Amino acid sequence: MTCEWPTVPLSEVAKPISRPVQVIAGESYRTIGVKWWGEGAYERETIDRSRTAAKTLSLVREGDLIINKIWVRHGSTAIATKAVDGCAASGAFPTFELDQSQIIPRWIHWQTKTRDFWAKCDELSRGTSGKNRIKPELFLTIEIPLPPLDEQRRLVARIEALAAKIEEARGLRRLAVEEAEAFWLSSLSLAYQPNPHTLMTLDEACESIIDKLHSTPTYTGDEYPCIRSQDVGWGTIDYSTALRVGEDEFVERTRRGEPQKGDIVYVREGDVGRCAVVDGTERFCLGQRVMMFRRTLR
Repeated sequence: MTCEWPTVPLSEVAKPISRPVQVIAGESYRTIGVKWWGEGAYERETIDRSRTAAKTLSLVREGDLIINKIWVRHGSTAIATKAVDGCAASGAFPTFELDQSQIIPRWIHWQTKTRDFWAKCDELSRGTSGKNRIKPELFLTIEIPLPPLDEQRRLVARIEALAAKIEEARGLRRLAVEEAEAFWLSSLSLAYQPNPHTLMTLDEACESIIDKLHSTPTYTGDEYPCIRSQDVGWGTIDYSTALRVGEDEFVERTRRGEPQKGDIVYVREGDVGRCAVVDGTERFCLGQRVMMFRRTLR
């Protein structure tokens, strides 16, 4: 069974509210801002009369609905929290008092975080230079679903439980990224520290280095895979994507040495640095953009 809730214009549950306070020389006023995309209201800065041309400001109370009429089309809508209670709003921030006998503030909060709500605000905004202001009376024509209060509370609790899990997952992802970055920086630090072991060149460390296979292979056979740069991943060799060559081409391309188990295949052009250790499961030859290191066994 599906539930159909009535939709009502905001004017049925919200009324413009002004709590004027005179701007007096020598007095300080906490001002309010509203973030984009439903991210909430915040205390911007404390100002005095020298910092504003306004003669009056309007006090905001916890539970008020407040918008930035210039950027409401970008989701600049919020429910005032305790943190901004008592802040002062200029005329750019129309404020509305909710009828909490019909609607709970958190229900409005989640409604104003939807793309559909932002689109409606955009449609009702007018202006030029990217600053499309909305008139408060037009803002109040936007319709929202209005379930019974108990249903609003149930749904808000469910939404916020899911939102908490999403934020937890985001936190774990951020932590994983931070740990990966820390590990990488640590690895770099170790790499550039004085090495207690003997340093040697690749020539010294390798029994042989197979390179300079600049000729383009002749892919006329189907007997042996010819590993190209695109067939080498980070630690893997994909034989299934390799093009194949016949016996004569294979012999020519392994004339200086056929890859053996334990050799290292290295991409020297294109995605330089990709490399993999040969596992010895299949015979193959090298394409023109890869090279091979054979370690010296000591």
